[in-house]
Amino acid sequence: MKFLGFLITFLILYAIINFYLILRGFQCFPSGSLYRWIYLPVILIIVLSFPAGKLLEHVWISYFNDILVWIGSFWFAAMFLFLIFALFIDLFRLVNLFLPVIPKFLFDHVDKTKLIILLVGVCGISLAMILGHLKAHNIKVKNYNILLPQKYQNCSGLRIVVASDLHVSTTVGRKRCKKIVNLINAQKPNIILLPGDIVDSDLKAVTENNLGDYLKELSAPLGVYACPGNHEYIGGIEQAIQYLTDHNIRVLRDEGLTIHDYFYLIGRDDPSFSRYSGKNRASLESLTAQQDTLLPSVVMDHQPLHLEEASRNKVFLQVSGHTHRGQFWPFNWATDNIYECSHGYIKKDD
Repeated sequence: MKFLGFLITFLILYAIINFYLILRGFQCFPSGSLYRWIYLPVILIIVLSFPAGKLLEHVWISYFNDILVWIGSFWFAAMFLFLIFALFIDLFRLVNLFLPVIPKFLFDHVDKTKLIILLVGVCGISLAMILGHLKAHNIKVKNYNILLPQKYQNCSGLRIVVASDLHVSTTVGRKRCKKIVNLINAQKPNIILLPGDIVDSDLKAVTENNLGDYLKELSAPLGVYACPGNHEYIGGIEQAIQYLTDHNIRVLRDEGLTIHDYFYLIGRDDPSFSRYSGKNRASLESLTAQQDTLLPSVVMDHQPLHLEEASRNKVFLQVSGHTHRGQFWPFNWATDNIYECSHGYIKKDD
């Protein structure tokens, strides 16, 4: 029921934002212009492609559906940038009512001014989308050297590869999935940790395209381990875990195990567990109480919340994901303020 409430809220907000953007775009074309009636069906197809594509994924996997999801995914990001752009223009116009700052000559040719503003917005946001897409495909490896206290020197030199939020799906398909797997394996890891959102919301696109076959190629002598993320819950947690397990990924849900004689690995359930089950996930205190105190503890927790809890329970290393650091501007400002560490690495106490 909670997910249904979330879905309804999302669709209402999506409809309101897009109604505002469609209206503002429509007003940019001169009254009676043929371009208005070309613009309307085109923008409606773009706006409806994301919900239509996601809905169709549940019943039909095809190239047509893939195209809808791709268009919708790009629009989903562009929508927020257009919203900021449109609100800025409207705010500027509002200020101009009380403090004239807009040159008068722009009002002499209003229709032309509107079209130029629209063109500037479309070109600027299109360029941002292209650059963002290229950057997303240029995956970078970041190396961190974690210094160990003398008592933990047994695992000195251990290579851990952490890769979160793969979101294997229609948009992260065969080619990109293979690229990610090859890049992970190229690091020659001793162990691979995947802290959540390995698969996206709908598992059907993953199974139909056999994307698990690529995940199965992940290779590390100490194994491949994961914890659930919120997207595993959105798409159906039991099915997602079974699929990952069938493809050689051990999913830890509020449980821990000793990795050889190197460290104690804990995988926490995602905080969204409570939303779907009505129960609270296990406390970190209860999970660390079961470990061998002679070994350092490594925790996988999808959302990097309440880091003081990890510090208080003497966790040596926590790996997380989820934030995407906002994915794109200006949402990076939000995640940087919500999370103590929304990107990269920090050292907190020990």
